[in-house]
Amino acid sequence: MPNCGRIRYHEKQKQGRCGQHAINNLLQARRSTCNNLNKIAEKLSEEFGIDKDDLTSENGYYDVSVIVKFLIDRGYEVEQLQESEFYKMSRRQSNRLLGYILGDGRHWKAIRKTSNVDCYYAIDSMDTEKEHIKILGEYMYENDFEIAIKVLKP
Repeated sequence: MPNCGRIRYHEKQKQGRCGQHAINNLLQARRSTCNNLNKIAEKLSEEFGIDKDDLTSENGYYDVSVIVKFLIDRGYEVEQLQESEFYKMSRRQSNRLLGYILGDGRHWKAIRKTSNVDCYYAIDSMDTEKEHIKILGEYMYENDFEIAIKVLKP
């Protein structure tokens, strides 16, 4: 494994809270909780007339809109990427890039850029080890992710 810097924080899976864990793993600290994500889901439900059950499940799976709103409310810049954009991605990204939150419709995980410009790790709450990513676009394309949220530092 190359010398890419350290990933110190790796939150493990509890119930179905993978969205919460993906946010915290990306931010490298416990920033999101079920309580604040549920409040966001309630607000979105009221504001847009969406059934709250469509935004979160009993076991804690959160819709992309809840995750995006959480990040935007905290000053992060987010962009939802289309699947067709995955393969074209280069390893070299903006200095402001923090990483990505990826979803396949059932599970969320984080891709964290380290202090080394070209190094990325997949941090999955279901796995005990972090996975070094050699080619970012190929990893995202080949792992059947339907949703990719690009997250830039404030």
